[in-house]
Amino acid sequence: MKTRLKPILLLTTLACLTNSCGQTNKKTALVPEVSNQTKLQTEGTEIITTEANIEYRVERKTVLSFDGEGNITNRNQFVEDLNKRILTVTSLKTPLKNGIVKCMDVTNPTEVAPFEKPLENDFTSAQFELSLNPQVNKMTKIECHLQVSDGLLNNSSSIFNITPDLYIDGVKSYNQAMLLPGQTNKISALVLEENSVLVTKGEDLKINVETLVSLPHSEIKTFLDSETYAASGVDGHAGGKLEIASHLTTGTLSLNLNGQNGGYVKKVDDITSYPDDYSQEKLDGVHEQGEMVTDCGNMKNRIERDGSDRCNRRTYYLMKVAPTSGLPGLTGLRGNDGLNGRNGGDSGTYSLTLKKMINFNLETSINPGKASSPSQGGKGGPGTPGGRIFCRDLAWCQAHGVTAGSKGRDGIRGKDGLPGLDGRKLNSEFNILK
Repeated sequence: MKTRLKPILLLTTLACLTNSCGQTNKKTALVPEVSNQTKLQTEGTEIITTEANIEYRVERKTVLSFDGEGNITNRNQFVEDLNKRILTVTSLKTPLKNGIVKCMDVTNPTEVAPFEKPLENDFTSAQFELSLNPQVNKMTKIECHLQVSDGLLNNSSSIFNITPDLYIDGVKSYNQAMLLPGQTNKISALVLEENSVLVTKGEDLKINVETLVSLPHSEIKTFLDSETYAASGVDGHAGGKLEIASHLTTGTLSLNLNGQNGGYVKKVDDITSYPDDYSQEKLDGVHEQGEMVTDCGNMKNRIERDGSDRCNRRTYYLMKVAPTSGLPGLTGLRGNDGLNGRNGGDSGTYSLTLKKMINFNLETSINPGKASSPSQGGKGGPGTPGGRIFCRDLAWCQAHGVTAGSKGRDGIRGKDGLPGLDGRKLNSEFNILK
C-alpha cells in the first residue's frame, strides 16, 4: 500500500512528515562548498571571476520553466539539452582587442580537441556550447585562459568542474545508471522519465542533486517484481537506505522501498535406501545341511538274508545341521530434517532533504520482506527385510518353530525446519530546509 504525502506549502523549518520517522532531523548540505569567488545557483549556473576581471559563466543550455500552476512548460527541450552547457567568457571592465579565449577539456584531452574563440561584442565576450560526459561521478573539467596580442593575460586562467546530468528512461539498475553505493553521487539534474524505474537492489545510495524532476508514473524501487523473492535458500536482502538531497524538486516522487522476501525453501528428499550396515546374509537363518544315506536297515552294515542272499537296502535323508530362524530386519534410517525458512529483509528507508518544491508530491511504499516457510521433515527410510530360513521340509520347520525374521520398522520422519523471521520496518525521514 502506498502512502501519499503532499507538502501544503514550502515550510520554513525542518519537519519529519512520515508517520514513523522517530529520528532526529538534521540539516544536510545540498551542494558542495565553493570558494568566495564562485556562486552556484539553483538552475545550475556557476560563475568564476578572476583577478583580471574575467568572468567565466557556465550555465545550463535550457533551464526548467513553469506555468502559474507549477507545470513544466519546456519539458522536451529541457530533456533534449541535458548535459549541454553554455560557457560565456566576459571581460568585465576593459574591452580586449585581439583577445582569444582558449579552453581544453582536461578530463578527455585525447578525445576532445582544445577549442578557442575570439572575443566578440566589442571585444568583451565569447560563448561556447559544451557537451558533458554523461557518466555520473565523472565531472567535466574545463581549463581556460585569455590570450591577448602580447601573450597570456595575467590572472585570466580558470579551472572549473561541471557536474553532469542523469537521465533515467525505461528500467535501469543503480549500476547501469553509474551510481556508486556507499558514497555521495553528485548530479546536476536527475530526470526520471515517464514510466521509468530506477532500481537500487537494496544498496545504500546517496544522491546530491541540484534539480530533481519526477515525471508521471516513474519510481525508484528496491527490487523488480521478478526479484521480490531472494534466491532459493537465501535470506531476503534488506531494502537499504536512499538519501536524496535536492535544491529544486518537482513532480511526484514515488518510492517503493520494500525489503526482499526470503527465498523459497525446497522440500527435503525422503530416505529410500537401507542402512549402510544392512546385510541380508547376516540376518538369514542357518542353512539346513544333510545328505541322502543308503543302508541295509536300522543299523549300518546290517544284512538281512532273503533266500537269495541279498541285502534289503533303503535310502533316506539324514539331517546333519538343523536350520534356524531368521533375525528381525533392521530399523530404517531417520528421515532428513526439514530446512529452516529464510528470513525476510528489513524494509528500505529514505532520507529526503529538500529545499524548493514546485508541484511536488511524495508517494511511498515501505514494507519489510516476509520470511519463507520452512520445509517438512522427510520420511524415514524403509525397514529392511527380516532374515530368511532355509528348510528342506517346511513342515519340519513349522513343527520346530523355525520362522523367517520380521521386517524392520520404518525410520522416523525428520524434524520440521524452523520458521524464518520477517524483516523489520525501519523509520524514514523527510527534511525541508529553509
